[in-house]
Amino acid sequence: LVGIEALLRGAQGDADAPVSGRVFKIERTAGGERVAYARLYAGTLRARQRVAVSGGGDAKATSIRVFAPAGAPRRDVMVAGEMATIRGLGVVRVGDALGEPRPGDEASARFPRPTLEAVVFARDPAQQGSLRAALAQLAEQDPLIDVRQDEDRHEIAVSLYGGGQKEVIGATLVRDYGIEADFRETTTVCIERLVGAGEAEEVIRAATKTNITGRSSPF
Repeated sequence: LVGIEALLRGAQGDADAPVSGRVFKIERTAGGERVAYARLYAGTLRARQRVAVSGGGDAKATSIRVFAPAGAPRRDVMVAGEMATIRGLGVVRVGDALGEPRPGDEASARFPRPTLEAVVFARDPAQQGSLRAALAQLAEQDPLIDVRQDEDRHEIAVSLYGGGQKEVIGATLVRDYGIEADFRETTTVCIERLVGAGEAEEVIRAATKTNITGRSSPF
């Protein structure tokens, strides 16, 4: 414990600077409200203050509870170097920046796209809709989960980094949502990436005997 305090001492930021922080965890209350866990690198954030969210637009922090030692009074003002739970940030996700992103932070916060995929379905067909909603919530809480639905076959697929994720997702669905689900065989995702750009032009017919390139046309 002495080593942790000496070697992992948190960096203190400027409380008077513009707000800059990052969401590192998402939870939901029993009523379904999204609660964000965030760390503030710079600035000061107060309850009912509006803050920019990198996920889109800005939001009002309706409630802030700063982490403090047991017995310490609860505070609703978060200053640089502190962590807190924040409500009211809307569709915020893990990894989203609050306020002004730190230089170089955007690149480090991104994860490479997963290369594996598996179709998942509820054992009880009546829970298929609930399964889709549950997976969407899990994707909010875990940036390593990506969910998509095939509009033609109406199949739900999750992108994976490894087969072990299927076991974790399946157990979480049973524990937190009461949904038993099965997965099909894991397959490799085909990812197309642009490697270059080009253009070409061929005149087929022109309205006059001189085509648009200035050369004589036989038509």
